[in-house]
Formats: sequence, structure tokens, C-alpha cells
Amino acid sequence: MAGLTIAWQKAGQVLNLPAVFGQLLAPLTVATFVTLLLFYSLKMVRYRQAVNAELHNPVKLNFFPAISISLLLISIALLPLSEPLAHGLWLTGVILHFVITLYVMRVWIHHEHFEIHHINPAWFIPVVGNVLIPIAGSPLGYHEISWFFFSIGMVFWIVLFTIIFNRCQPWRAKRRLVDPSSREAALFSRRALRQRENKVGLRTRRPVIWEPSTEQQRACEVVA
Repeated sequence: MAGLTIAWQKAGQVLNLPAVFGQLLAPLTVATFVTLLLFYSLKMVRYRQAVNAELHNPVKLNFFPAISISLLLISIALLPLSEPLAHGLWLTGVILHFVITLYVMRVWIHHEHFEIHHINPAWFIPVVGNVLIPIAGSPLGYHEISWFFFSIGMVFWIVLFTIIFNRCQPWRAKRRLVDPSSREAALFSRRALRQRENKVGLRTRRPVIWEPSTEQQRACEVVA
């Protein structure tokens, strides 16, 4: 919603489209964000164990920075409409995103149960989301802070892009993990054992020499 609002605002400036669409989408975006935030806050109060499990999940963990990124996007959308409100949302989003980024990076570094197959494009959200900060930070006058977060996002974008591209190589597409206790693993084992037995049988098999039967021998004697 925030991205759509920003797109309509820029379309009104560049393409001379009616600016009313961006003005109407801005409060709708804020209302949607507040509603989702209230629902998730209720979940944090009533289901703390589920939220704690999400904080330690290698995939769901990376979606927590979406809260701070939403604040940053809303501040960008509100900047042409209300600069003081956008300023406050931007400061809140920057501080929150910095804290969440440090937490996620600590989890990545100190948790040994994360493996290479856990990496997915959602890992871009915590660290690469820092590149959004200069969009509203630079017009608000925070040039040094904007350069700081922009450099963090670009450096980790290169690192994560390299790792994810390594996982998405076409010649690795058929390789995947199979549970050793599953039925599929048992079928693979039987197939491999059968192929091995066939190879061993071809090596040890002797050529069959034809020998005439007793009736054929008698028939040959009569003919002779």
C-alpha cells in the first residue's frame, strides 16, 4: 500500500496525473498499517510462545523488520503532505530498524542451527531495507545518517545476493535434501541397491554354452 501510494505521488509529478489518488491512498495506507499492528500486538500479548518461535525461525525472523520498513515507507508517503509527521515516523522507523537489524545479524552469527539451505530472498529484508532510509532522510537533512544506512544495505546486498544466487544455480536445481526416514529415501536406496546388483551381475555373469538335450541327441543318432 505504501509503495502504491508513493508510485501515484510520483506519477502525479512526472506524468501530470491527478494527485488525488496519492492523497486518498496515504490515509488508507496508515489505517491499514495501524490495523495490522494492533492485531499483531494482540498476538504478542495472547500468544507469546508463537511469537517467540517466530523470532527463532530462520525464515519468519526476517519478516519482523517489515514493521520498521513500513514506518519508513509511510514517512516517505507522508513527506509531501505533512513533514513534521513524516519526520517523527522516520526517526521512529530508523531507530527501530537499526535495533532489529542488529538483532537479526546477531542471530545469523551466533546460531549454529542455521544452514545454507535456510537462506532465501526474505533475508534481504532486515539488512537491505536500510537503503530506504536515505529516501526521506536526505530531504529531512540527515545526510550522514543516510549514507551510513545506505552503505550497510549495499554491502549486505552484495553478500546476500552472492549466496542466494549460488543456491539458485540451474545445475543445482535437481539437488535437494531428502529425509532419511521418509519413503522417498527408501525408494532411492532400493533403486541404488538394484542398480549395484545389476552391475555386479553383469561383471560376474559367464557366457551360456548351448548343450543339446537327450531327445535332440537321440534324433541326431537316428539321422546319422
